[in-house]
Amino acid sequence: MLGTSTVRKEIFLAVNNEFDNPEAKYVPIPAAKATNFTREDFVEVVRIIFGTKEAYGEKAEEAAEDIIKFYESQISFYQRNPYIHIYAQLFSDIVFNIPAFREAQLKANAGQKVYFYVYSFTPDFAKHHIFDGAGHATELSNLFGALTIYNIPAHPLEGDVAKVQKTMTDLFTNFAKTGKPTTDTLEVPPLNTPNKTPYIDIDANTQIKENLWEDRIEFWDKHSKKFGFEWFQNRKIVIRDEL
Repeated sequence: MLGTSTVRKEIFLAVNNEFDNPEAKYVPIPAAKATNFTREDFVEVVRIIFGTKEAYGEKAEEAAEDIIKFYESQISFYQRNPYIHIYAQLFSDIVFNIPAFREAQLKANAGQKVYFYVYSFTPDFAKHHIFDGAGHATELSNLFGALTIYNIPAHPLEGDVAKVQKTMTDLFTNFAKTGKPTTDTLEVPPLNTPNKTPYIDIDANTQIKENLWEDRIEFWDKHSKKFGFEWFQNRKIVIRDEL
């Protein structure tokens, strides 16, 4: 099973913490700046980190604008601090999300059974002061209790917390026993088509959904082919004219 959090907001990647150099300016940014991260800050990061001539040559400025425009189209998904969210989403997509999807496709094409889950559950007492949604490794508290290295507390096992824990443990236990992630009422479908990624969205009301990250996957496929650079492998690619 391959898993991710709500939109895989990598707080530890995006904002300074005990694992990183506190003098870093762009990756990660100072924690104080995260609370007032503006459009100008986001544009600066994209142009300096991604929209480089080393990556895109003469198309660098156009490529940066393409990235900025797409991620700004994602702002409506967030309730607060929109630019810090799309900043974290951008890095999460490049470092984790799209590579995980592509690995899954390769495994599925090779005949392996691949299943995706997204962990969206965030009880009120565990909400982050800057970021919306579940963060990286949050789901592990269901299996191991408190995770002090990530500042994840042990959740009281009652109400929705207990319900979500049972869902998580059922999925992993049944996957280990039978090769299929299931609960009492749900069976996660495997990735078995080249154009869709079915997955289970784990929350207080867990659901099977049809197509994970469809818009972001489509964007990066087109962007890489248009501008001749593949960020997920950090290499230039050959652009061929369509027949």
